[in-house]
Amino acid sequence: MRREALDELLIQLARLHHLADRHELSEQAARDALAVDPQSTSAHFFLGLALTGSGRHHDAESALLDGLRIDPDDDSLLYAYASLLHRVGHLDKAGRVVRRALALDPEDEDAHRLLSVILTER
Repeated sequence: MRREALDELLIQLARLHHLADRHELSEQAARDALAVDPQSTSAHFFLGLALTGSGRHHDAESALLDGLRIDPDDDSLLYAYASLLHRVGHLDKAGRVVRRALALDPEDEDAHRLLSVILTER
């Protein structure tokens, strides 16, 4: 199997486990995808989500920031990072990050909702 196809298959597996709230399985699939392609921003994204879901916020932050080092303009990674920051109470930084995501994708309804919640809580 080609590396790209294997990476995509593992990312889809991570996504499916994430949707089913199977955080450990999602984490393993994302880590397997990163072993195939360490530059995969999608794998970093799903690893960050899995770790967030498992309550491992520091590790989640590292995974999301690793992805953002690869592509600083990935609006999905930015939104996930802003959500994590909001979850751990870093409202000012979460607001800055979600605004950056919205600058890249002004139509992102989830990011608009998150910004509204952040502004209400500050």
